[in-house]
Amino acid sequence: MKILKFLYLIVIVTFVVSCSSDDDTVIPFVTVPQNNVTVGESVFEMKSAIISSSIGDNTYIQLTNKTETELLANMNDGTNLYDVDFMVIRLNQDPIGETTYTFSDMLDYDFMIDGDVIYGEYEDGITLLAENHSDTNLEAVSGSVTITYYAVDRIDLTFEFERNDGTIITGSYSGSFIDEVDSDN
Repeated sequence: MKILKFLYLIVIVTFVVSCSSDDDTVIPFVTVPQNNVTVGESVFEMKSAIISSSIGDNTYIQLTNKTETELLANMNDGTNLYDVDFMVIRLNQDPIGETTYTFSDMLDYDFMIDGDVIYGEYEDGITLLAENHSDTNLEAVSGSVTITYYAVDRIDLTFEFERNDGTIITGSYSGSFIDEVDSDN
């Protein structure tokens, strides 16, 4: 009987030791900002949006890494902005609605980073996506924008582009926006 108790004790000790804390390793969870543009492995946070109706029944969707307060100061007071990341998609639709817009619905698209807005003009940015660019690798071969919610106080959207060089650019934005009516309208 002593041998049986001893074997039982060895089995229990072996079981406890084999279930050591190495099984409890916590893999850190990296959160990607919900409002972002992702180019390959690089993620760029977008803090605000501007929706602009324009001449010719077009709508501009603009996302930027600057806050609404910073944008309004720039628009109303001419305050310069520095280190601006800027995504713009021009849709051949006005008004826009809750639907998916295909590449053929887009009249223009651009994504630039690290530029400055001086006297209302975007300067010195690095282009990562652009239509009709001198570097054709930066042009998209496909793309879409899906708007899942659109009201006077909020827009929820996702988008995806594939550049000529195979780089995938995705993004999303969910939040309030500045409703800007183009003065050319």
